[in-house]
Amino acid sequence: MKNFFLSFLFTLFFSNSIFSQTTEMWFGEAVENGQEITIPVMVENFNSIAAFTFFVEYDNNSLVFMNTINLNAQFSSNFFFNEPGEGRIGISWFLYNSEITIDNTVTKLFDLKFSKIVDGSNNFNLYFDLDNSEFSDIETTVEQIVINTNFEFEESYCLSENDVEFNPAMSGGTFEGDGINGNIFSPSEAGLGTHEIIYKFIHDGQIFSTTNEVEVVNNNSRFILDDVIVENINDEVFVSLRAENLTNIGAITMSFNYDTEVLEYVSLEDNQNFLEISDSEKRGFVNTDVNGKISVASFNIDGSALDIEDGALITFKFIYKGGITQMSFENNYEVVDITAQPIFCFGMEDGSIYPVAKITNENSEVCLNGENLILETNVPNGIFSGPGINENIFNPIEAGAGDFEIMYSYDYQEYDTTIVDTFTVTVFPVTEVEMNVEDIYCVGSSTLSATPEGGFFTGADVNGIQFQPEEAGNYSITYTYENENSCVSFITKNVEVVENLEIDFTELNEIYCQGEIVTLEATPANGYFSGENVVNNTFTANTIGEQEITYTYNLGSCNSISTQIFW
Repeated sequence: MKNFFLSFLFTLFFSNSIFSQTTEMWFGEAVENGQEITIPVMVENFNSIAAFTFFVEYDNNSLVFMNTINLNAQFSSNFFFNEPGEGRIGISWFLYNSEITIDNTVTKLFDLKFSKIVDGSNNFNLYFDLDNSEFSDIETTVEQIVINTNFEFEESYCLSENDVEFNPAMSGGTFEGDGINGNIFSPSEAGLGTHEIIYKFIHDGQIFSTTNEVEVVNNNSRFILDDVIVENINDEVFVSLRAENLTNIGAITMSFNYDTEVLEYVSLEDNQNFLEISDSEKRGFVNTDVNGKISVASFNIDGSALDIEDGALITFKFIYKGGITQMSFENNYEVVDITAQPIFCFGMEDGSIYPVAKITNENSEVCLNGENLILETNVPNGIFSGPGINENIFNPIEAGAGDFEIMYSYDYQEYDTTIVDTFTVTVFPVTEVEMNVEDIYCVGSSTLSATPEGGFFTGADVNGIQFQPEEAGNYSITYTYENENSCVSFITKNVEVVENLEIDFTELNEIYCQGEIVTLEATPANGYFSGENVVNNTFTANTIGEQEITYTYNLGSCNSISTQIFW
């Protein structure tokens, strides 16, 4: 039931004198057609008035003018009214020899009596016709204000229903009541039960208001389409049409839509003999002829009630083709009880088909010194988290060696669902290598070594483990090693190659006397002398017989040796 409330305030000014008509009334299904309606016309500061004539117009499709009643005695003489046309009342008064003065009071002049037309509108206006009104020697203006605090509403709302917007006939007022926020009514916030909703409007300090009662009721019966998360393209997808609290049902018809770019229909399975046709059991059909739309109907041939168990009624089989789609019920569904009356607050819950958000990288192993791992997903724009993560890049050096769990979460906001996938990345350590290489080599051949063994040397004039420079200059030698996890480590060293050095070992005597002390000299300096009875660069002839003294000069791995033999 929709209720309407109207309040009228009409004001006619004569300098400081005022005609006004004001009333507050309810009109609606509770008011009988043909009811008499009385609207008072008031006067205020009505001083030194000699005469007046004015017209009131009304909606003659809703009201029938009957008479003026309760005329103020001071104006009873020479007072006239007539109906010069449909929906129009003419009112006039004049004074013969004196003036009437009513000081500082508000007095009713008379009442306008109407009768409401059967089935006439409940929303109508009355107003003064200023253009054809006359007042003796008085400047006049008319202000018409219609205060209508009516707002449309339903008697009942479902608890799970979306928020409702109340739109009053006149904006600028305020709503009050449970579940009210501005002009929005939330059934779920108000809660089950009966609630008063009040709309108030204030004009010139006067409060006009309308109060309506609404009831919030529960909806227990509903159909549900499953949400399904799909792993891969071309997977089979099974979507169930489910029922909850369906008892004493007379008949059911419904349709839902799906995106044929995402799903390809294959077949159906009747889970509860929902569609079985027999003389005494349920009967129904499923229509899949319309591409992207499935229609379902069920009823009992014998007219008895359908009491449907909770759970899956029908399961539909599709092939997933990729993407996201919502399987949405159409609004033209009908669920009626055994008396063929629609079931109030019946719910329909749409289903959704969407891919599981997952990390799709095939490789989950990296070396500590390897390149960053770029993480890939089948559904982009989610959030990665975990050690070494910067957006969708995993940095093994930042994470370190070991096993690390990377999490990817994607929020399907439109379906109020968050999908989380985890992915383990293994970071293998690299082997530290050392290369036993001198800083300086002579032209020729030298053997290279490094630890751990099993790697290989590279560089100019490197052959296996042999370094064989033929010319002096600067060279780079690299040792590369690959461990059991195929992680490669290497070390590079720059070396200098010089020509073989010539040593000038000052010639010794062929024979020395026993006990004689000889100072040894050679160039280049900073080499070392060796031999029997040699200490540093001093030789003492303590032993009789043949003697051998050697001078050795080392420059990196480049060794120069000079030896002399004497007695």
